[in-house]
Amino acid sequence: MKTIDDLNLKDYSVIELNLSGKQLDSLKGIEKFQNLEKLDVSDNQLKNFELLDCLNVSKLVELNVSRNKISSLKGIEKFEELNSLKCSENQIPKIDFLDSLVYLEYLDLSHNSIIEIENLENACFLKYINLSFNKISKIKNLDKQKQCIESLYLSNNNISKIENLEDSYCLQFLHLSHNKIEKIENIRKIHLLYHLDLSHNEITYLTDFRYPITLDTILLRGNWASLAFFQYYFMNKEIVEKIMKNRDINLY
Repeated sequence: MKTIDDLNLKDYSVIELNLSGKQLDSLKGIEKFQNLEKLDVSDNQLKNFELLDCLNVSKLVELNVSRNKISSLKGIEKFEELNSLKCSENQIPKIDFLDSLVYLEYLDLSHNSIIEIENLENACFLKYINLSFNKISKIKNLDKQKQCIESLYLSNNNISKIENLEDSYCLQFLHLSHNKIEKIENIRKIHLLYHLDLSHNEITYLTDFRYPITLDTILLRGNWASLAFFQYYFMNKEIVEKIMKNRDINLY
């Protein structure tokens, strides 16, 4: 078993520590670093958050545990000052133990086994959420984030409908590629939406051009609709141009 003690680190006063790719099985020795504000232990063999609670929990604001073997977020609840949590490419089946992380702004749980968006009610200040490459089938339980969220990544899931994002006042980047979405809908009231990625879904036709005026780009590659749009455009050029007048929307 390889631990932090085996690395023979000398300066325990540092506020940033990068231990990525050190083949660590245990965080034994982390208790010596009581001034840490940023910790990166990605690309190791860690299975849980054991021993992290030996740190000064009031100081740590950024934690990266991506690409490990973590199967639960249990233990993370003690880090109430966390601003950024990166936990992608692990084995996490459920979003939980985040109730106390009220200052969290950045959350990356992509490439896990999560089946439901849940237990984010207290993380009201989230600006960035990445839940791509999971097993999520429905967009829901993000009401508390509608005042702050700017980027939402839900690519490579099992989502069949765009829903429950109306009146998201700050959402600018919405990524929903590689899902099972059949129709573009419920986006008109995403007031600041700028970039919408719907590539590689199951959209067969376009019927709703009521997009928010801020929308700049829609990605439609890998859908029948990307071909259907241009066919419709050439047959009904005047109608389409009238609908999209002054929108300057890019479709790809």
